[in-house]
Amino acid sequence: MKLLNSIILEGDATGKPLATGDEHLITVFTLNHREEYYRVKSLGRLGQTCVEVLDAGRGMRIVGSIHVDDNGPYILAEHVEFKPEGRVKE
Repeated sequence: MKLLNSIILEGDATGKPLATGDEHLITVFTLNHREEYYRVKSLGRLGQTCVEVLDAGRGMRIVGSIHVDDNGPYILAEHVEFKPEGRVKE
């Protein structure tokens, strides 16, 4: 049986993504009964789009997979949806 490794994460960016070569690191904050922070890496064009669009507090939904490096676990983003900026009047 093939191992399943996927995650969907919703939260807010804590700041602009940090670019190192072709890799872009985003820190995502979620509030689910407690504060939680996640490291998210995005590569290539997806990473460039994140750098252009994301600012602190911008909401997003990330679909990706969980990996581990020397700094611990992180999510490798495969798809990112950005929430609209500002609030819509109801």
